[in-house]
Amino acid sequence: MPEYQSLLNQSPNYLSRNGWSRHTLKPGDKIDMQVHLLKDGRKGGFCATVTLPDGIDTKGLNAEILHASHPLPDRRSVRAAERCLAFVAEEPCTVLVLVSGGASALVCAPIDGVSLAQKRAVTQAMLMGAVVAVMTVLLLLLVTLDRPYHDGVGGLKPTAMERSLDLLDKGLAALGENVQPPCDARGVKTS
Repeated sequence: MPEYQSLLNQSPNYLSRNGWSRHTLKPGDKIDMQVHLLKDGRKGGFCATVTLPDGIDTKGLNAEILHASHPLPDRRSVRAAERCLAFVAEEPCTVLVLVSGGASALVCAPIDGVSLAQKRAVTQAMLMGAVVAVMTVLLLLLVTLDRPYHDGVGGLKPTAMERSLDLLDKGLAALGENVQPPCDARGVKTS
């Protein structure tokens, strides 16, 4: 049988001003809580912080928590954008918004004449284009690393190394030494 405790928190008004709503937690959500236990030993206490399933710590949070989708926008992304726009319209204050990478999906602002399905298609195409660009660069890098000293575009010209080897050869010849390199011009071991 599960053990229940009585937990207190701030008033509903305070909680709603700080990002909580009846949709913040759902039955079955796994959360982490920091609780200040009752001093008289009864089961219960004051709920100090709650870490939500998506890792948001609510300690001292004076913000509204908006959930959205990433990398492709969904209806939650549109609702998040609409809520941001409504907040800016209703609050007579300066607003600083910090959004991490992926803001076009997380806060999908409505545009007249452009549907959510169209935005999702454009975002998907951009994601695929980014993957193709990264793969192309990596393949070019591999080709260059496989044969760095080719004569074509992007080939390295080891001028300084050739001069150093020439000086070493002349110095060894002046001393009468005959030193064989450990590999041939292609890097294959000779001995």
